[in-house]
Amino acid sequence: MASDNLTTLRFNFDMDAVKAAGLTTDELLAPMREYAQEKGISEPESGFFTLPTDRNSYCKITKWILYYIDEQPKFLSFFNSIISTINDEVEDCLPDLKEM
Repeated sequence: MASDNLTTLRFNFDMDAVKAAGLTTDELLAPMREYAQEKGISEPESGFFTLPTDRNSYCKITKWILYYIDEQPKFLSFFNSIISTINDEVEDCLPDLKEM
């Protein structure tokens, strides 16, 4: 899906880890979806979130992710990557999130 100049966040799952834990991707995305709905963030595809264009939206979502992984430390083990795209700059946030 093309996303010219949109701020996006894509969660790419490690399906072996998800299945081994007896979970589904929908279960893992449920808290994110709830938060996204409250903040006007859309999910045009499963695990692919598009944020409003203001910078505050990106700051809020990353702050929420940091809070959530503090509460649920195993959360990050279910992903191969978490790809952030801002103004066509692409970055895998997962390594940095794991270091925090």
